[in-house]
Amino acid sequence: MTEKVGTWRFEQSDRAALLAFLLFLYFPLAELHRESLGTGHRALILAAFAVFLATYVSLMWAGATPLANWHEWMRLGILIAIAVALALDNSAEWVGLFIYVAAVSGRRLPWPYAVPTILANAALAAAAGIFGDYEVNQTIALSIYVLAVGFMLLAFARLHQANSELREARQEIGRLAVNEERLRFARDLHDLLGHSLSVITLKSQLAGRLVGHEPHRAATEVAEIERISRDALREVREAVAGYRKMTLLDELNGAHTALLAAGIETTIERVDVAFSPETEAILAWAVREATTNVISHSGARHCEIRIKAGLTTADVEVLDDGAGRKDHSGGGSGLAGLAERVGPHGRVEASRRSEGGFRLHVTVPTA
Repeated sequence: MTEKVGTWRFEQSDRAALLAFLLFLYFPLAELHRESLGTGHRALILAAFAVFLATYVSLMWAGATPLANWHEWMRLGILIAIAVALALDNSAEWVGLFIYVAAVSGRRLPWPYAVPTILANAALAAAAGIFGDYEVNQTIALSIYVLAVGFMLLAFARLHQANSELREARQEIGRLAVNEERLRFARDLHDLLGHSLSVITLKSQLAGRLVGHEPHRAATEVAEIERISRDALREVREAVAGYRKMTLLDELNGAHTALLAAGIETTIERVDVAFSPETEAILAWAVREATTNVISHSGARHCEIRIKAGLTTADVEVLDDGAGRKDHSGGGSGLAGLAERVGPHGRVEASRRSEGGFRLHVTVPTA
């Protein structure tokens, strides 16, 4: 909204300057009034001047955009022809009209055409001054005015174009930032809810089998489902608020609980090393994604999670002995999101094992 208001104010001030600039045309008109000319001659000059004025205003009022079609190019040609005709008529100091032609050239012509056209206008002004018996100083001054106004308007036009491109770039950056944030949020929700909902589904199935002959264990599983649901709701709220901090220990404990609930024997090996918050968060997401895949797709009986630390890297390796699903090697939104988190300096490897099962290996630089 602020940019639109600023652009509107700029255009209004720009047009006000345009109208003020027309006041200088009073001087050749006053001089024409003092000349003793025939009625037809005077009427012809005034008609040509009126066409010049209307054409100039129509071209300048459109703003600093380059000439768009042949109609506007034709109007520029009419402007130049009238300026030359009136200057050669020598009934008044019409050479000043080349200043207005140079203004249009600088403001509306594309850069490759604007410079030679402005120079040509200065040359025409000098030639008209010479043929019109102007004083040398006056001819030189008029040529300088033509060059100064033309190049000044050209600079303003280039500045206006740069500002427009900058506004468009800022809008595009804003759109890309919004899209990136949407992708990040969708990835976070997938990683958060996919794991929790898988555990809830398994525990619900277990509670359903136990409710008939082991009601106490079923009640325990239902209470566990309620706890996991509350944790998932809290995590989603934290993700929405932007305050969620993933910890590796919490995810390892959660993975152990979830895998045992799925009837999968679990072995966890980890090093007692303090990672940076960024590295630990990526390792934690890797454990969560791998656990979710093992529970949902592997049909495994045993899962092994290994956390390793080197001098410059940290690794998560998750191995299972399940059959997996046929399209699992193709990845998915979870593995794709994990690859985005790891970034270009890390590595995500997901493949079947020759002895059976599946292997997920994530390497993250610690620096």
